[in-house]
Amino acid sequence: MGCGVSSQEVDDNNNSNTNRQNQPLERSKNYRHGTNITQAELTNQRNEFWATRTTGSNEMWQAIHVAADALLADDLPLATAILEASSIVSSTGSLELCYDERGHRYKVPQYCYSHPIELRVADPSSGSKAPSSSSGAPAEHNSNPINLKVRLNPGDKNYVIKIMSGELVSDLKRSIAEQSCPKPADGDPADPPPASSWVHPPQRQRIMFLGRELKDQQRLCDLHLDEKKVVQVFLRPDSVA
Repeated sequence: MGCGVSSQEVDDNNNSNTNRQNQPLERSKNYRHGTNITQAELTNQRNEFWATRTTGSNEMWQAIHVAADALLADDLPLATAILEASSIVSSTGSLELCYDERGHRYKVPQYCYSHPIELRVADPSSGSKAPSSSSGAPAEHNSNPINLKVRLNPGDKNYVIKIMSGELVSDLKRSIAEQSCPKPADGDPADPPPASSWVHPPQRQRIMFLGRELKDQQRLCDLHLDEKKVVQVFLRPDSVA
């Protein structure tokens, strides 16, 4: 079973998406996969597709990946906001065929943004169990100061977040919320703003790095974050936060 083919192509007549007709993104409908497939098999197939994208812009693929995950979660407002923030247009009303602002084409197979009808429940007896720690003690982590380049979307606002590598992704979200909050004119700039004044609270943030969403309980030092690369933060609309 193929994992789908994607390509980057530049329109010879118009190297831009400005004249392309953008169809509003629609909610994904369940599709017929053709064979019975388990959730684990489907997840592996999706991961293989996203991991093998070598053409086009990495940032565009990252945005499309997050939009696809949003559609799988039935979060159409977030998927739409992500495409708009990245200047990506859809010519079909889905992620099947998209273009960036330079006219590069991105094809995404339906299984990456829709759920199959023939999803098979895996046999529990055939599954492998994750290894457990013999001691039960938490792993030790070295913690060093790091400066992460963060870009908020929509809005394309850039920040440098100073944080310790031993902290969690949830701590990074809090730091982003604090630093992106306007500072009061009569307050001490060194004092963190109260949570009630946050414009981009943690629950609105989806943090992506190299095409993968970072989970709240992951430790930064385990994620191999690169200070030279940008960490993308996509904001859920207020109505779905």
